[in-house]
Amino acid sequence: MSVFGRSPHLEQVWIRLRAGYMSESPHFYGWMTARRFLAFIAGVYPSWDWGQANRLLEEFGLTGDRKVEELSKGNRIKLDLVAAVAHRPQLLMLDELTAGLDPLVRVDILGFLENLVRHEGAGIVMSSHVSDDLDRIADSVLMLHEGTVKEYAPAKVLLEKYNHSQLEAVFLDAIGRVPATGAHIIRKDWAEYRRMILGLTAALLVPGLLIVFFPVRSADFAKGLLAGLLGASGLGYAQFCFLNERQRSTLDLLLSLPIEPHQLVLAKYASLYSMVLFTVNIPALLVPDLQLIFMINTAALTLATIFMAATVISDKPWAAQLPIWLLLIFIVPSERLLTRFYPPGLDILRTITAHPNVLATLALLLTATLVGMSVLCFSTQKR
Repeated sequence: MSVFGRSPHLEQVWIRLRAGYMSESPHFYGWMTARRFLAFIAGVYPSWDWGQANRLLEEFGLTGDRKVEELSKGNRIKLDLVAAVAHRPQLLMLDELTAGLDPLVRVDILGFLENLVRHEGAGIVMSSHVSDDLDRIADSVLMLHEGTVKEYAPAKVLLEKYNHSQLEAVFLDAIGRVPATGAHIIRKDWAEYRRMILGLTAALLVPGLLIVFFPVRSADFAKGLLAGLLGASGLGYAQFCFLNERQRSTLDLLLSLPIEPHQLVLAKYASLYSMVLFTVNIPALLVPDLQLIFMINTAALTLATIFMAATVISDKPWAAQLPIWLLLIFIVPSERLLTRFYPPGLDILRTITAHPNVLATLALLLTATLVGMSVLCFSTQKR
C-alpha cells in the first residue's frame, strides 16, 4: 500500500503534512477561540495558508473571536473542516463528516467539498452511513459489511449494475437485505420512531387515569386532554411516517426497490395504524367502557388518516397542518355555521351526535375513502 507513491510506514510525516483528516468526534479545547484554535493547528503545517483560513471562516459564517465551546455542533464541524483544509492538502480523509447535522449545514459542507475537488484538485476519502451524501458527491464507492468488501466500483457503475437510483438501495441489495415488503417497512418505522411512540403512549395514560380515578371532577379536562393528545399523536405519526421521509428522500429510496407506489403507501398506512392503535389501546386498558374505547379508536384512526392523506397527496411542508385549520374553521363552530347558513342541518347534526355508532360508521367510511383517494393520487404522481 502506498500514499502519493510513498510508504505510509516509512514516510509518515511527509504524507501527513500533505493530508487532512477529520474524525467522527473531533476534539477541541473549548476555552480557545476559533482563531486561536486555528493558530494552534497552523503550527503543525509549514504550508498553512491564513488567507485560505480567513476566507473559509467568512464563507462558513464563523466568528474568529468566539470560543469553541459556544459554537453549535454544525459550526464546530465547519471549524474543524477549516483546520483540515487550510494547509491545502492533496488528500482529505473524512470520517462520518455529516452524521447528525442539520440538513442546511450538510448542504453547505457538501457544496464546499465539491468545490474543493473541482478547484483545488484534492482527493477526498469519506466514510459515511448517510447515503444521500454519497449519492450527491461520490465518484467511486467501496461498500463494507461485517468487515467484508461487498462492492467497489464507480458509483454510476453500481447504480447501473443493480438497476437502482440510490446507493443505499444498492448496498441493501448487495448484502441481501431488500425491504420490499410491507412488513419490512413497518419494522423500519417502529425501530426509527419507537421513542416517540412510547412517549405519546405514556402521555395518553394521564387522561386515562383521570377518567378512572376522578370521573366527575376531571371529566371535561380529561376529555380535552385526550382530544388534544389524540390529535397530536395522529399528526405526529403522519408527519414522521410520510412527510419527513418524503423530504429526506427515504420514499424515493423505497420506490427504487421492487415495490409499487400503491404498495408503499398502503404499507405506510399500515405502519401508521399500528402505531396509533398501540398508542390508544395501551392506556385504554384502564378504561372499562368498551363503547368509549371504540369511539376513541375510531377518532384516532380517522384523525391520523386525515393528516396522513394530506401528506400523501401533497409534498408541501404545510400539508399535514392544513387539516387542523379546516377542522378548527368548519367542525368546531359547526352549530353556529349551520344556524347561520343551513338551519335544517342542525337536526341532522344532532341526530348523528346522538347516535355514536352512526358517527363512528361515517368516520370509518371517510377513513377508507381518504385512504383510497390518497393511494390513487400518489400512484398517479409516480407514474
